[in-house]
Amino acid sequence: MTSFTTIIQRVFALSLLWLWTALSWGGSGDLSSSKLSSYLTYLLSQRRAALAACPPSVAMADGQYRPLCSGQSSPQVMAFVQTDGSFEDEVFSSHGARCCCRVGDIAVALLPIDALPSLATREDVRRIEARATGKVLMDTTRMIVNATPAYQSSMSPHPFTGKGVVVGVMDVGFDFTHPTFLDMETGRSRVGAFWDQLSLDTVGTSLPVGADYVGEQKVLDYAHSRDAMLISHGTHTLGIAAGGGYDSPYRGVAYESELCVVANAVNTDLPLIDSTDIYRYTTATDALGFKYIFDYAERRSAPCVISFSEGYHEQWDDEDLLYAEFLSRLVGPGRIIVTSAGNESVVPTYLGKPSSLYQVGAQLMGGEKQGVMHFFADGPFEFLLSVGEGATTSTVVFSSSSLENDTLWCDTLWTHDRHRYLALQALRRPSLPFCQLSLQSNDYLYNLSHLRLLLRSTSTVSALCSSSSFFFFNSDEGWDGATATHNILAPGCFPSVITVGSTIHRTGFYNYLNEYKDYAQEGRNDGVLATYSSVGPTLDGRLKPEVVAPGNNIISSYSSFYLAANPQASDIQSDIAHFDYNGRTYAWNANTGTSMATPVVAGGIALWLQAKPDLTPEEVVELLQLTSRHPEQELTYPNNEYGYGEMDIYAGLLRLLGVDAIEGVTAQAPHAITFSRMDNNTVRLSAASSFTAPLCVGLYDMQGRQLHTYHLSAGDHSEHILTLPTLSSALYLLSVSSPQSGYNGVFVFRY
Repeated sequence: MTSFTTIIQRVFALSLLWLWTALSWGGSGDLSSSKLSSYLTYLLSQRRAALAACPPSVAMADGQYRPLCSGQSSPQVMAFVQTDGSFEDEVFSSHGARCCCRVGDIAVALLPIDALPSLATREDVRRIEARATGKVLMDTTRMIVNATPAYQSSMSPHPFTGKGVVVGVMDVGFDFTHPTFLDMETGRSRVGAFWDQLSLDTVGTSLPVGADYVGEQKVLDYAHSRDAMLISHGTHTLGIAAGGGYDSPYRGVAYESELCVVANAVNTDLPLIDSTDIYRYTTATDALGFKYIFDYAERRSAPCVISFSEGYHEQWDDEDLLYAEFLSRLVGPGRIIVTSAGNESVVPTYLGKPSSLYQVGAQLMGGEKQGVMHFFADGPFEFLLSVGEGATTSTVVFSSSSLENDTLWCDTLWTHDRHRYLALQALRRPSLPFCQLSLQSNDYLYNLSHLRLLLRSTSTVSALCSSSSFFFFNSDEGWDGATATHNILAPGCFPSVITVGSTIHRTGFYNYLNEYKDYAQEGRNDGVLATYSSVGPTLDGRLKPEVVAPGNNIISSYSSFYLAANPQASDIQSDIAHFDYNGRTYAWNANTGTSMATPVVAGGIALWLQAKPDLTPEEVVELLQLTSRHPEQELTYPNNEYGYGEMDIYAGLLRLLGVDAIEGVTAQAPHAITFSRMDNNTVRLSAASSFTAPLCVGLYDMQGRQLHTYHLSAGDHSEHILTLPTLSSALYLLSVSSPQSGYNGVFVFRY
């Protein structure tokens, strides 16, 4: 008689049967699986299961996604396709596919899932890849990153406000009617183009999903992204990067930049997507969004920086080879992508065993009934998974020799009372040094007492939980090897993007109901790294993030459509103020995360691009290395917490302008003095308190020639009036030196 344990093992083995079938399916052996990413292999297995067993009449009976069945057209997936030089686009059309764009030998194409095996067997196709989309993760802020001198020190017009630069944001939940996005002189939207990938206005569009709206008035008439009633994330991040502020102190960093926006799709948007179209929204679709923004900037002959505050967990599965390469080909001189590191450092999801140790362990916890781990090893290994303690411990031992390429391994753990089980399934892809372990229980994982994992090997072995809802934690000695590291989200883990972590400066605020919201983090409230901010290194050992910026309780715009649809939502309690404009009620809202820090850095890079339109990603990293502040002086920089440090926008500008090379000029902002225009030839230097020491002020042109010197006396006064000589229209410097602390530095202004 078959035991109940054996039955459980068989049930869970069958749940991966179609995946296993797809891995070995086809007359060409494993050729298709070697070219298809795991996600596409999974979709193919689901399609085969549907064709074999799913009656068409019940495919979508409950309104939820079900695989399409025989007699219905194949669902389509947006994917990267890497080809050789002999591949012709006609091959796509002959397979019922559509090529959306090409960047070198990588195409982004809309492919019928049924066509994947045929395409994968072609010799001129090297790889086909896609992955499911991810999740979403300004008053004081501008002063902390030292953007204020870029505006404050100027004659009219301000020299560095992002003017002539395109700031792109790809996000979800946009309200373009918010007055922070309007040109206050014309009332027109500053958003020159908007692609809503969820739009239903698809008649006549050439885009593979949704529709776009080009021209300020068309964007303003469209008013908001389709998901603006579900979420307001994009309205907030766009305001941080480039909002005009509209009669408030909450102005964004590059507030005079041109805007181009893409509303993509994340897990929050699933209710808006027809079940037959679900696979059209992948990482390849996001890649098209990046290209859309850069193409718009190219038509405008303008430099461009893109802010992207979304992500998903990095894994050892080679799922993102083409995505990473595609983005590396998009960026270049005047084309920069900035992404968020993620908010994944609250719990440990990484367990690493160096070759110098024989074993390392940790306990496991999860808020769901399932979890997935990935294992990487550069040699033979063994893991021991156990539940319970003492005499009631149930244990499973698994070794790398149990799992050859393309094999499926299954087993089951039981609690001592036999009421709870944990079914295990391990799968290894061909010729790759990692495997995937799936866990499934009949109860929440946190109810499995003393669930522990032990890694043993003489080589290097690492385990990574694929979600922060399933994590390790350290307990007693021997079970304390887990770390909250290696948790940079993709695409932030890619080499070609600038990745941003978050620091804490604002610990609380009063909301619109005059209630104080206190979000202080014990011991982490003085401008240091936020406890949630993801840290590196990447799984292949590279430094990440490159930079940090304020991300805690950042105040920016919020969607009026979201506010109207969700007046009692918990995040509305973080609204700072409500105000009326053109018959609608709008909000300023305080939000927290690396999602908020990312557009701060993007806005700062926009100011740098205004100074040097052909700035490259490599030059951005060099500027960050040379000018970023070090919040914790005892650390060595760069490091995998702060990167090169916290961004200093003005210091980067001064270096780009070559101010640091001018003899006698200090390339920094004088933090205790402000500089303002009185009339065309008269300016005012002001301080919060009296000038207790004399000042020497030098007037320079940008070639370093000293044009005039002012000797200003100390005394019981807090301002000096300077008369400038008649100058031609150009940028100039006022260099201030004084024994008084905080009064040394340089102002850049346009005459």
